[in-house]
Amino acid sequence: MNQVTLAINMLFILKTQGIVKKESIAEQLEISLKMVQRLRVQLETAGYGILVIKGRYGGYKLTNNSFLPVSDLTSEELTELAIAFNSLKKLQLPFITHKFKNAYQKVIANIPTQFPSISLIQTQELLIDPYELEATIAVLQKAIQSQSIVTIRYSNNKEYNYEPYEVFQVDYAWYVIGYQRYKDVRVFRLDRIINIIINDKTFIKTKDFNLAQYLNDTGFKIEKPMILKGYLKDSTYLLEFRLSDHQIVEGDYFEIKFYSIARAKRFILEQGSKLKILEPHSLKEFQRNEALKVLELY
Repeated sequence: MNQVTLAINMLFILKTQGIVKKESIAEQLEISLKMVQRLRVQLETAGYGILVIKGRYGGYKLTNNSFLPVSDLTSEELTELAIAFNSLKKLQLPFITHKFKNAYQKVIANIPTQFPSISLIQTQELLIDPYELEATIAVLQKAIQSQSIVTIRYSNNKEYNYEPYEVFQVDYAWYVIGYQRYKDVRVFRLDRIINIIINDKTFIKTKDFNLAQYLNDTGFKIEKPMILKGYLKDSTYLLEFRLSDHQIVEGDYFEIKFYSIARAKRFILEQGSKLKILEPHSLKEFQRNEALKVLELY
């Protein structure tokens, strides 16, 4: 076999067998130990990470999660992907899910500029200046990298000393999550930040922090998820599009679990007069009050 074939076969062995001793690889491929080492160098040059684990139970271990390594994209390629996503999401296709958006944005977040080109993605849906949003993200990313405490002046005119951990997006809005100084985890919506200043003081980041603890596929997690029950005329789309991990549709009757009050209220407002709420009572009152506000305009 030629070296290309040997390298591919070695890759299959590492992918399927986990930690493999080089003696075992040599035996399976019927080659010398020196050739195994040469193939390892070639695979690493091609972009595969191969970890050498020493000891009795050691060997070679493939560190790539995918069979084919992803090459670094140029800034032009990343920009084209961002522009394509801007058009793609407008099609409202079923596969443009929350997870898809997150995965896509992890790719284009690597654009090597001072801050990510957020204006190319989804800021056109927000009634804010995309350049201000980008500037805010740039300051936060700098603080996150240097683990610097920031002072945030929020839309309620209060100031907060804050330890920023991660900037992320849910639907069309951008947020920062971290620790309010001497308190617990807090999330700020970026378009509601009036001013932000990086302080001289730094903080030690909690190693086990995980954004997934505070988010799920449908948005923010809350301590007590609510199930909205009611009747919806023309509820056919609820059979085609999944809004939650708990979604029951039987004719006009439906049940949907919401992990965010804001998401539940937005759903109610979007459905308008087609929606009749059975429970919870708090959302029935919300719908009633919003309807009264509309009537007061006329």
